[in-house]
Amino acid sequence: MNKDPIKNGSPARTLAHQILCEYRRTGRFVSEIAEREFLQENPSSSDRALITELVLGVVRHRITLEHLLSKFSRKRIHHAQYALTEALLLALYQVIYLERIPHSAAINESVNIVRKRVGEHAVKFANGLLRAVARGFERAVSGESGERFCPLQGAWATFQKDVFPNPKTAPVQYISTAYGHPAWLIERWLPRFGESVTRQICQANNARPTIHVRWRCDEAPGESFVPICELEGLYTAETDGQVSAFPGFESGNFIVQGQPSFKSVQALHIEPGMDVLDICSAPGSKAMHAADLLQGKGRLIAVDKSLLRMKKLKENQERLRIRNIQPVIGDALELQRWLKGEFPRIMLDVPCSNTGELCRRVESRHRLTPDTIACLAELQHPLLVSAAGKLSRGGALVYSTCSLEEEEGSLVVQRFLHEHPGFSQEEEQWFLPHENGRAGGYMARIVRQT
Repeated sequence: MNKDPIKNGSPARTLAHQILCEYRRTGRFVSEIAEREFLQENPSSSDRALITELVLGVVRHRITLEHLLSKFSRKRIHHAQYALTEALLLALYQVIYLERIPHSAAINESVNIVRKRVGEHAVKFANGLLRAVARGFERAVSGESGERFCPLQGAWATFQKDVFPNPKTAPVQYISTAYGHPAWLIERWLPRFGESVTRQICQANNARPTIHVRWRCDEAPGESFVPICELEGLYTAETDGQVSAFPGFESGNFIVQGQPSFKSVQALHIEPGMDVLDICSAPGSKAMHAADLLQGKGRLIAVDKSLLRMKKLKENQERLRIRNIQPVIGDALELQRWLKGEFPRIMLDVPCSNTGELCRRVESRHRLTPDTIACLAELQHPLLVSAAGKLSRGGALVYSTCSLEEEEGSLVVQRFLHEHPGFSQEEEQWFLPHENGRAGGYMARIVRQT
């Protein structure tokens, strides 16, 4: 079962509600809103942990929670009633997903928020609706796919009445509402991955993210880190996101790096003394990995057009004390115009829809549309063409993306290879979140003929 942060009293939940309301009103990233509120309010570490859990949990499971709200509410709640809606979702998330928080505490706190933020007129409605859900719900260790079942992490939510679509006659609608993903995304995944794998992907996306780090020094890491056996040097750790609190962070002993990112760098077969070009580099986990493989010999040019993201790369470089990375602010679409020379090794991690990173990027599932994927694919192709123009003969380029969509991965590479017969593909791999530490994506190793 999940270990759920518990806090008696309302300040943490009130601040969580405030963050959620601003997120709904402005569309800003919840992490940005929360960080600002944390700086202003300075909550305790336990309150901060609970606020983070509640805010990310509500955003991650919003589709399921709003569906349940519609099934148990006798009247329609206007979409603009942010204060009421978010208070209800806040309680529902705790009742359904946080086992260790008593239902009465979750409901009472949200009812108090409704009283303060909405008004006395809404209290009876909120109290009745939330208690109806709590009475009609229980948690079971085992369950099945059906109109009364919703998957949790390591358990099932079971309801006394049918609340979800029939999974046999309406699989897209069932997975969308019970697993909390947009229906259009499920429609894309089902024909390609099948129902079982699609559900596993969704379940991985709904889990609390684990942190993966690449350990860089000879000294063994502490007990907080668990080694990933098949990937030497990569470890996983459970955390609320405060990676800087782990021993060894300030001294540069490790850097956060997911499994797909780690495997993509390894596929490039970097050797000491090589010149490496890293395109769309910031915040730099791949660049730092490649620089370590160079062992201080050779150089790495890290290109990114974002000054803000490049600042993060430089911070990582300074903390890890890496000297052979040369950060460059520049347009990756115009490399031939401003960057001299060719490189035997190139990394290109393109901007993408991040459908392989929905576990960590909690808002992405709500922001994306099918048009987003099509537009990104049209950007990714010219980026690959530009990058390949800097590859020396006999050299290798790794194209990678955090998307699970073929239009952003294999189809981009196939189009490039069709248009450029002087290049060939040596390796290709899809990473699925439930198989790669809740992170997914795509990688292809492309070589230029001698």
